[in-house]
Amino acid sequence: MISEGSGAKMLIGTTESERHPDLSVYTEAPPEVDVWSIWRPAVVIEIISQSSTKRDYKDKTEDYLHGGAGEYWIIDQFKGVLTAHTRWRGQWRTKAVKPGQKFATPLLPGFAIDLKRIFAAAKATRG
Repeated sequence: MISEGSGAKMLIGTTESERHPDLSVYTEAPPEVDVWSIWRPAVVIEIISQSSTKRDYKDKTEDYLHGGAGEYWIIDQFKGVLTAHTRWRGQWRTKAVKPGQKFATPLLPGFAIDLKRIFAAAKATRG
């Protein structure tokens, strides 16, 4: 299941706050009760805007780690890169993926993200 923007939230227990990722990918059905306190996305995705850069790269990185997201991807059209944060020994392991490279995750078997196509589509919608 994929959820966009205000349709999803993630409660962050360490800060007693909540985050609303641009996209959330869930690999399990939601629980029948207390959905947001226990349901965690496999992948959360933030798409950089000029006003969100600091929040997406700094603040949200720790929140999503402590909140239990499986992975955290930052898609930055200005830098032309996807920064993929994957869990490793209780921390994020970070990898930069550039156009021309594809990125796959074991959390989403059979899925690979093609940045060249994503950035081309984004450019086409901007005019």
